[in-house]
Amino acid sequence: MGTQNVIALAKAKGARLLHISTISVSGNSFDHDPAFPETVFNETSLYIGQPLENVYVRSKFEAEVAVLRARLEGLEAAVIRVGNLANRRSDAKFQENYSENATLTKLKALVNLGIFPEQMEDYPLEFSPVDETAAAVIRLAQHFDERYSVFHAYNHQRIPFSRFVAALPSAGLECCSVSAQEFMQAVQMPGVEQVRKAFINDIDRGGQLNLQSKIVVHSDFTTWRLSQTGFAWKTIDDAYLTAYTNHFKNIGYWEAGK
Repeated sequence: MGTQNVIALAKAKGARLLHISTISVSGNSFDHDPAFPETVFNETSLYIGQPLENVYVRSKFEAEVAVLRARLEGLEAAVIRVGNLANRRSDAKFQENYSENATLTKLKALVNLGIFPEQMEDYPLEFSPVDETAAAVIRLAQHFDERYSVFHAYNHQRIPFSRFVAALPSAGLECCSVSAQEFMQAVQMPGVEQVRKAFINDIDRGGQLNLQSKIVVHSDFTTWRLSQTGFAWKTIDDAYLTAYTNHFKNIGYWEAGK
């Protein structure tokens, strides 16, 4: 795999390796087993019994294993797990392949449908502006310490879904709360395949929407470490959310079928 090649190159050149991974290795977006115990996934965690059937998550997990194994063999290396990368704080611009962002795909599905299940009112959304994430990664690189092997570089200051909904009118959009039953009925209607696809990993075996995960991701250590370097995540405020929703309005992304 590509990670093995990078590890070999780092060993050959005597270079330090900072491997960018993802919080998705925790499996918290794919955990809907009611029998799974409440589990914290922090910077000391790797395999906690999380589901690894998803090809993307499995590949990221195996890449981390390879890097950490190389570290045990003497390579100077660290794994940095990033979160939900979001639009730049500076100008609200985002990646060219924005349609592949899982969180954004769900938000679009709800905006296009015009409704959301009431149980999502307080659902925590994470936005890690890509420019702030890059700054965090650079700080961790500049202050590398061989004692530390894994970091969670994501904005831990989550916001409730209702805050996102409140920002939609600035882009001329609206999304209303309905019961879980009404939402699932709407999702089963013809012509909303995009919505069903966006929430495919959140519908349990009984056909019900299940947004709760037993796997809780923490970043206390990384937040502390970053504070030692003078870095702190900024709050996701109304100005950011307005710029976020208007950016995707301006490029036509919120429109159905786009």
